[in-house]
Amino acid sequence: MNKFKITVGSLPDKNNLVADIIYENIQVAEISNENKELLIQIYCYKDKDYWEFSLEEFQKVIEQAKQKLIAVG
Repeated sequence: MNKFKITVGSLPDKNNLVADIIYENIQVAEISNENKELLIQIYCYKDKDYWEFSLEEFQKVIEQAKQKLIAVG
């Protein structure tokens, strides 16, 4: 999981904070809490057809990002 980074911050087009999931300095996903519902947006990777991660590792990263967002939001 050391290639993943999670940041929490605000965006001008969102009412609430978001958690960004970054892999090797490229944003993979964003978790937001708009309208009291947690949503995840998964981004395309322009240089490949798809992202590929260990399912367990990615689930852990998503859960960590969710918990960080809840803790500060």
